[in-house]
Amino acid sequence: MKLSNLKIKQLFSSIAGIAAVIAIPLVMDSCKKPVITSETFDASNLRVVNSLRDRTSVKFYLDTFNLSLTGTQNFNTNSVYWVVKSGLRKAKFFSTATSDTFATKDIQLDPDKDYTLYLTGDAANPKSWLTEDELESSVPDKAKIRLANLSSTLTNIDVTIQWVDPTDLNFPVQPEIKVFSNISPESVSSYASVAVATYKGNSLRRLHNIKVYEAGTSNLLLKLDQYDMRATSVNTFIISGLQGGPSSTSLRMRAVREWLDW
Repeated sequence: MKLSNLKIKQLFSSIAGIAAVIAIPLVMDSCKKPVITSETFDASNLRVVNSLRDRTSVKFYLDTFNLSLTGTQNFNTNSVYWVVKSGLRKAKFFSTATSDTFATKDIQLDPDKDYTLYLTGDAANPKSWLTEDELESSVPDKAKIRLANLSSTLTNIDVTIQWVDPTDLNFPVQPEIKVFSNISPESVSSYASVAVATYKGNSLRRLHNIKVYEAGTSNLLLKLDQYDMRATSVNTFIISGLQGGPSSTSLRMRAVREWLDW
C-alpha cells in the first residue's frame, strides 16, 4: 500500500455539545480500539484535537498529505483515528479562509502505537502536544479518564465526578469525588483510574455528572450531566475556549470515549 492510499479508520461515533454551566453533552464514541492495518509500511494511529480559536476552514496535513480530505478540522473538533505511516512526520494546520499554514509541529510516530495531537491557543501563539494514548482496558471494575485542559482560564481547575441514576427515585446520593486537582490551563493530564459499578456487567448505563471548578473553590465553571462512563472504557475530557470570551469561543467541555472489550 502506498502512502497516498492510506486507509482512514472510521470509528462509530455519536455527537452532542456542551458549553457553559448549564450544558448539553458532546461525546464522540469509538466502538473499540482502532486496529493497525499496516501492509507494506509501519503504521500508527493518530487523532487530532483542535482547540485553536481564531482560524476556520482548517485542513490538517501530514507532510504534504491532506488527511482532512473534503472535511475540516475547526475549533472544538476532533478527528477519528487515522492510520498513518510511522516515523518522523511534519504536522501542519492550514486555513483555506486565510490561506496560511498557521501551526506546524514535527512529530515522531512509532509503529503500532496510538497518538493524539492537541492544538490550542491562537494563530499568533499556537501550542501543541503529542500524547501517546493508552487504549488498553483498565481493570474490569474501573474506567480510565484523562483531562485535556486546552482552555484559557483565569485560574487552575479541579474536576469531580458523581455517579447518578435519575431513573431510580430511591437511588442514594453518591459522593462527588475529585479526580483532577489544580490542573493548569493549556495542559494534558496523565490517565487516572476510577471505580465504576459493574452490576450486570457493562450492559447498563453508568451515568455520571462531571463538574469543573475553579481550583480550591466551589465556583462552578462547567458541567456535563449524565455522562455514560462504564468499566473498561477510556475517556478523555476536553475543555476548550476562553473564559469570559465571545459565544463562538467561550468555555466548553466535551468528551471522547473508547469502548473496549465489549
